[in-house]
Amino acid sequence: MKFTIGTVSGYLEFTEDINLIKSSLLYADEIEMIGMIEYAVFKYLPNRVNDAKSLEELMTNWVPFLESVEVPGRTQILTQIKGLQEQFAVINPILRKKKKRTKQEILAQMQAKKVELQIRDMMTVAMDDILKQSKSDVLKPLVDNNIITVFDYGYDDFDKDKLTGGYFGNLIRVMQDGVAYPLFDKMSTDVIKSVSTSGILDIGNINPEVLRHAGVATNILMTLPTLEAASFDELIDLKREHNIELQMFRKAVYEFSEKIASLPWDNNFQYDCLKLYQTEVFPKVQEINEVLTDTSILKNMGCKVLADEEVRKKMGFAVGGLISAITTSSTMLNALGALKNMILSAALIGISPAMATAFLKTVNLGVEAKMECQEKRREANKNVMYYYYLASKIK
Repeated sequence: MKFTIGTVSGYLEFTEDINLIKSSLLYADEIEMIGMIEYAVFKYLPNRVNDAKSLEELMTNWVPFLESVEVPGRTQILTQIKGLQEQFAVINPILRKKKKRTKQEILAQMQAKKVELQIRDMMTVAMDDILKQSKSDVLKPLVDNNIITVFDYGYDDFDKDKLTGGYFGNLIRVMQDGVAYPLFDKMSTDVIKSVSTSGILDIGNINPEVLRHAGVATNILMTLPTLEAASFDELIDLKREHNIELQMFRKAVYEFSEKIASLPWDNNFQYDCLKLYQTEVFPKVQEINEVLTDTSILKNMGCKVLADEEVRKKMGFAVGGLISAITTSSTMLNALGALKNMILSAALIGISPAMATAFLKTVNLGVEAKMECQEKRREANKNVMYYYYLASKIK
């Protein structure tokens, strides 16, 4: 299962991308990013700037990027680069001279090489600072390890108009190919809505479930309270270790996608996803929470004791305190302590044979309650929302 993430931004900022990537890491097998900013950071800059053969080439490739993208301190950086370009334009004939060089020209060339290295280092530091502020450095390990891929537009220069056309053409390609599940931001879905309304893009032959699926899955996973704080490694490990649970969750999402008629660019799509969460996801997760909490065995035991007339009669006053203890204790340890105290208290005042028998029966009922809860826990593992539940428990 492949998700293709498309986001539009004039700012070098990856917060939205990180949120979409986290939900996708939990769900999809492959993730591709086709945005212009992602291309700039992970394809254009490494290939055209970091690997530039000369300082002149380096500065020439930097300028259009900085002119097109909002980055911290870009005005100051552009001013410095353009000042350097003007200076190098004057001395370049001397620096490029190969033959019949004077001693002064040779010294000037040697000095220029030192200056070039210093400027390269300064620009590298400036670029690293920019990437850290944008949080793209967080995504770099995922790209380097091919956990996510970035579409390479392959342009020799950074032309904003050319890239914009390429990006929106890419959106349409993803929709028409049907190979990946599209996951686009609002601006991108607005464009899709516009071209489909105008007839430029015919979505009549595209499976609407494919169009909805990634959006439904992401909207559900975005409700996880742990998603923002979870690391990429934790999400990847969860998916790797719980593949069976993931497959059940995916099956549920497929069914959810069939229940709504709206498409990702429709005004009521977010509402429909919220309604699915409230009516389908939340109740199932609550069922799991109820079964898997520490008090579930104890409450089940309390109900069994209360339901057993023989125990109630023979234990008399003691049962009231016992049931109160085991149905209100927050952990098994507290409950066992409460049971011990009840037995000790009973020993001080004397235990009749009937009461002793009742205590033993209570223990048996406790064992039965535990076995029943273990069975319920096995059933909880089969709940289609168990994968979501596990994700919600990431520390």
